Order: sequence, then C-alpha cells, then structure tokens
Amino acid sequence: MDCTRAIQLFLVLSLTIYTNPSQSLICNGMAKFCDLRINQATFAGTHNSGAGFDGILYYHTKIGLSFPAGSCWYRNQGQSITKQLDNGIRYFDIDTCFVDSGRWEHGPWTCHGEAYGGPIRKILQQIDEWMRRNPSEVVIIKFGRDTVKSKARKIGNEILKQVKTREKSLNYV
Repeated sequence: MDCTRAIQLFLVLSLTIYTNPSQSLICNGMAKFCDLRINQATFAGTHNSGAGFDGILYYHTKIGLSFPAGSCWYRNQGQSITKQLDNGIRYFDIDTCFVDSGRWEHGPWTCHGEAYGGPIRKILQQIDEWMRRNPSEVVIIKFGRDTVKSKARKIGNEILKQVKTREKSLNYV
C-alpha cells in the first residue's frame, strides 16, 4: 500500500463516527445514510481544497524570502476549511508540498503550483475542531501532488505523525 493510500485509509478510520447512545444516530444529515458503505455514498468535495484556506498564498524562496502569489491564479477556494465544512463539503482534495527552508514553519504545507497556502497542521486542526462539534459527520481527505518522491514520503510520514498526535486527544471510536 503506497503512502497516499495509507494516509487516506488512516484518516477515514480516524474520523470514524462517535455517537452518544442517548441520541438517535444520524449520519451526514440522515439516519438512512448510517448503513451505507463509503463507496455507496456521494460526498460534496472541493479540488485544491487548501489553496486559499488560510488567506493569501505566497511564493517561498530558498533564502527565506516570500512574496504574495497572484491569488486569482492559484486560489481555488476562498474559504477556510471550517467554512467549507459548514457549507456541506465532506471531501477534501489537498495538494501538498514540503517546506524545509527559510523562516516558514517547516513540514507539510498545502500548495497549488508554486504558491504555498499554509501548513497542513492548520487544516487538520480546523477539521478536528469541526468534527468535535459535528461527531456524526464523515469527512474524507485525499493528500497528493508533490512530485519529488523523497519529499512525498516525508510529507506522508509527517502527516501520519500529526494525525496520530491529534488522535490521542480525540473521543472517536
């Protein structure tokens, strides 16, 4: 199983439904959805979900300088991940890259082309906070894009580490 598939599977399993036994079970808005397998459901989704989720996109230079990227060229979504979730989006296609130089937070970031949108850590935090408020919802995340194989593995390992760290504090079963 490649790293992308492992991350997808891990995130789907990590975001398993938590229910309160005293409440009737409702899954993504309707009780009849609870018995569906994931391949029997259709989820509203966004392409390049993280391109613009955290405000202005930036070009990063190897010497640590940055400047704003032309947002109309790189921004696919003008809303935070939380706002996309509030609007019914449940599938997130997130392009990733790895930042390991300059003054920026090192680690996996969302990016589109050469423009950097923000750390993946912030996306996971927004999804985590939203899921705590909406425990019967299902969210699917697909990470992809980085074309440098050594960085792709690095990104996958770092995202798994971040998810496992967050999972320790969750009540999902």
